[in-house]
Amino acid sequence: MKRTNFLRLLIILFFFISSSFSYCFDQEITLGMEDNWKDFISLTHIIKKQGKWGMLDLVLDDAEDHRTPSTDLLLYFNSTHLVDEAGNYNVSGKQIMINTHDSVFGKGSGIFERNNYTISLTAHPGTLFYPGTMWGDFTLQFWMKPLTLSDSEVILSWTGSRLYDSRILNQSIRCTLVERKVRWEFENFFLPSSALDYTMEFTGITPLLPRQWHHHILRFNSTTGLLEYYVDGVPEAVCYTTEEYTEGGSVCLPFIGDLLPGELKIGEYFTGLIDEFIISREFIDEPQRTRYSGKKGSGMTRVFDTNHTGSFLKQIQAVYSKPDETEIYFYYRTADILHLWNDLGTEWIQFEPGELFDENNRGRYIQLLVELFPDGARTSSPALSRITIVYEPDLPPPPPTDVIAVPGNRKVTLSWKSVNYQDVAGYEIYYGERPGYYHGREDIKDDSPVDAGNVTEFEIPGLENGKIYYFAVVVYDNSLIPHRSIFSKEVHARPSGLLE
Repeated sequence: MKRTNFLRLLIILFFFISSSFSYCFDQEITLGMEDNWKDFISLTHIIKKQGKWGMLDLVLDDAEDHRTPSTDLLLYFNSTHLVDEAGNYNVSGKQIMINTHDSVFGKGSGIFERNNYTISLTAHPGTLFYPGTMWGDFTLQFWMKPLTLSDSEVILSWTGSRLYDSRILNQSIRCTLVERKVRWEFENFFLPSSALDYTMEFTGITPLLPRQWHHHILRFNSTTGLLEYYVDGVPEAVCYTTEEYTEGGSVCLPFIGDLLPGELKIGEYFTGLIDEFIISREFIDEPQRTRYSGKKGSGMTRVFDTNHTGSFLKQIQAVYSKPDETEIYFYYRTADILHLWNDLGTEWIQFEPGELFDENNRGRYIQLLVELFPDGARTSSPALSRITIVYEPDLPPPPPTDVIAVPGNRKVTLSWKSVNYQDVAGYEIYYGERPGYYHGREDIKDDSPVDAGNVTEFEIPGLENGKIYYFAVVVYDNSLIPHRSIFSKEVHARPSGLLE
């Protein structure tokens, strides 16, 4: 018997505690992780990339897209289905492989192993390597990460032929490795006005380091004949394609002979990684050599509705990483009135994730903004893995209890137990002449509800003796738009002239 009473006491205590706290608790909104950041309605210079916990992080969009109207060839190496992004060449290859964990730009780089992985490109009409094409200015650039640096490794090659004075001349372009340096060879590629054969050869001056990415660029000025080779922005070789091989001479222009439509091959005898292979019909002064453009990335969420005005925004937490010199800025704004579907019309407030906000930081609607910045060298990006919004909804108070209706002469006095809630502002009394129908007297519809103020007893005068009336009490809080509780338990009373 004692055990049964003890269990009953525990059950009563549980329901009491539950009812006390059901009106005051934290709620969370999580962004990122399993939802893939679907609540961000705009992302500028920001992409989603696999990161922490195998989920998608928000990171800066790299400067991968180098397409311009002058782009002749563009290989990204983002998938095994390799295509020329400029649409000018057919791409074929022997066992094309992609490294998705090591790249300069985008999602991957091309894997090459001596004589096993080779890319072949066949030119469409109107492109630089189409037979019978005379070139003007051009820039050839790529990123390379050699692994072995063996002599005679061939990074790039092209062979063709042209006719000169009834004689067939073999043509070729070769980019090879010699003593860890890059060597360029052009056989009858530059077309002289008088000479029968014309060969141009030069070798870089700096030995390459294995397992490191380096940017290589070869560019040509068709007006002066200047041919330059740079590695990581540092000049390695400068020469002139003139008949005299000196500045100021008669310029020899590149020409693709029309006797043999040779293929352009990449990585035929090379071991390592290649990324962002680009050929342009212009002399590019400032190529993109940094992973990021330097532009800030920004992302804005949709407007979150807590469904209760005056909800308390308590904290915004975030999981993120910031490599040296990178940065993430966080902003929020709140409002009780929705200005537009995606605009609260209030000012953005910057905050530090994890800080506790002031209790006056309230509003029904919440919106977030993030800004991502690369480091000064534009090689690193911050990464945002998760955001958690913690808020306490400003729920309606619980309804009054222990409501009692005491009839009198043309009046009814109501009393109830005070509601123990943090921001109770007052009580309203609803009444009518039928159960659950609280519109006051039939001839005066505006009598109900009656604002009793913040009291626990109130007299309703001017009622008709002998008629039964039904009552319910509602409590409201001090929010800008007051929250009202549900109706209390209905009570009734019948005024009489026999009563005081």
